[in-house]
Amino acid sequence: MKSKRRSFANSPFWTVLMTVVCVIYLYPIFMVFMNSLKVETAITTSGAFTLPTADTFAGLSNYANAIGAKGFLVSFGYTRRSSVSSSANTGKVTLRQIASADNIQSNF
Repeated sequence: MKSKRRSFANSPFWTVLMTVVCVIYLYPIFMVFMNSLKVETAITTSGAFTLPTADTFAGLSNYANAIGAKGFLVSFGYTRRSSVSSSANTGKVTLRQIASADNIQSNF
């Protein structure tokens, strides 16, 4: 008779642990999003962890202000350009290292 062993990876302990870790990692993102929907005066030390109320809710006006008046799209373009050029340069260095390693190995 085969004994049915429960897989260690499928135990309820790991499910609960990974759920808690997931909540810990995602909570700051949720909090930033909730604070982005509040008016500026509602984001204080005591009010940062509360959900927006009817008095503190700013709606999408914060996002419209960021895109229009704060130059978000220009900043996004700069970030994209630097990320692409950095990735391209990293790729070139990696390809050079591979090519030089191939040359070294072929000489022996």
